[in-house]
Amino acid sequence: MQKAPSGLGMELSSDASHTGNFSLKFTSTKSIDFAIADNNPTAISPFTMDHAQNYLVNFWAKSTSGAAITAASFTASIAPSSTSGTVTVKSGNIDGWYLVQINLDLKPITTVLPLTATIDFPADVYVDDLRFIPSQSNMKSFVYDPITFKLMAQLDENHFATFFEYDQEGLLIRTKKETSRGIMTISESRRSNAK
Repeated sequence: MQKAPSGLGMELSSDASHTGNFSLKFTSTKSIDFAIADNNPTAISPFTMDHAQNYLVNFWAKSTSGAAITAASFTASIAPSSTSGTVTVKSGNIDGWYLVQINLDLKPITTVLPLTATIDFPADVYVDDLRFIPSQSNMKSFVYDPITFKLMAQLDENHFATFFEYDQEGLLIRTKKETSRGIMTISESRRSNAK
């Protein structure tokens, strides 16, 4: 397991991952801030959100103890306004992982900028495949093996994964699809050389 510097309340962990080889493990309650700026196309800055948009934050979460993940586990707020984000758990337990969605509606906020969106993550939870997008957009994500560069997973527009498994020769042998009912095998193949 690789560890972040002590005192951060989180670390990179290989103990559990939704896709890929690692996830972010929160070892203590942690707040993460995102800046909200004017829609200025000439500004060059770290990640910022346009204050005239509605944003969705999607991620997969898993408790280190195996307990169920609930919407009450996470909170989101926008300061200095008194607006809160809406947290929803979008899936049931899929191999211990739950799809969490946070809706940050910035459009009704009339407070003078700058603003900061804050998401509070609880202790003892793994978080993986974090996606931050405007609500009117679509996004697909791809996860590659860092050694072989083979596609390990693809996350669709609904943030559910398709997993790809390979044999020792690097040939695709199995494709699995994550659904709200669990992970289903959608194709499987076997190859052998004639003796």
